[in-house]
Amino acid sequence: MEGHVGDQPREFFIRLRRPPRRCLRLPTPFAREMELNPPQTLRLHMRGCGNGGTRVDVDFPAPHVMYLRRGWKTFARVHSLTAGLVLYFKLMENGLLSVKVFGDLGTRLKCCVESSSDDGDSSSSESDEEDSDSDDEGSGREDDGSD
Repeated sequence: MEGHVGDQPREFFIRLRRPPRRCLRLPTPFAREMELNPPQTLRLHMRGCGNGGTRVDVDFPAPHVMYLRRGWKTFARVHSLTAGLVLYFKLMENGLLSVKVFGDLGTRLKCCVESSSDDGDSSSSESDEEDSDSDDEGSGREDDGSD
């Protein structure tokens, strides 16, 4: 499941159908808007979390196709993202992509407690791990045919 909110392609949601992997494909309306002036990176920030966010590489491999790549898996691990969660994204100014997380019952989940205590150390080792990962591209969620 994915979609954008109203007529605002800068706000969208994605349900994680599988555990997060090395990349995440973003909705086509958002990709269309972003490819007009494509960024090389975005900064993901969990709403309500004290850390400064995670820089994530962005890839546009084809028209209207956009992936979050290097850094996405680290962000997902730090914030304990799992299959079944719904992520609400909102593009803010200066390349900031704000994220809110909702559980099965639609309740908003807070920033995970573990991430604030081991943030500094885990971040660098996890991003090194990310490159050696052998997951398929675009497998962060099931293809819903929205292209």
